[in-house]
Amino acid sequence: MSENKSGQRLGQAFWIGFWVLLLLLLTVLFNQWQEGRRYPNQDPVTLREANSRTLELQRNQQGHYIAHGSINRVAATFLVDTGATDIVIPAKQALRMGLTMNQPGRARTANGVITVYRTRIDELRLGPLVLRDLNASINQHMDGDILLGMSALQRLELRQHQGVLSLTQRIP
Repeated sequence: MSENKSGQRLGQAFWIGFWVLLLLLLTVLFNQWQEGRRYPNQDPVTLREANSRTLELQRNQQGHYIAHGSINRVAATFLVDTGATDIVIPAKQALRMGLTMNQPGRARTANGVITVYRTRIDELRLGPLVLRDLNASINQHMDGDILLGMSALQRLELRQHQGVLSLTQRIP
């Protein structure tokens, strides 16, 4: 009888372990699916021609264009924001990137007027696109992705069509 109880306990332990592993696997798969919806540009389309480079970004589930790149060779995630005058970097990320907070300025945001600090970016990379010597702002009140504003976007050609934003850099 004790062998039978022992076998039942082993069987129950097996099934409990099976269901726990299955739930963990489903959780991981669900999180990957959600991440893919938020960041659909893990491997964006890039086009290179003799006189231009183009990066094509898919719109995410919220209708935003988000892409991975770097600032001064430090990994960064950018949210394309044509309403932002500058590239806007959260202070924690700016510190990690070695950017200095220069003169303070005022910026009007959706949350009101705030103090930001001017800085310069030596190099910004986004796929095949390389931009140098850019104005940017450091925002101490901001978390999340870096806003890729007009101080960078004005150097590119933008074309949006059917959920795809094409950013093209002309090469002289």
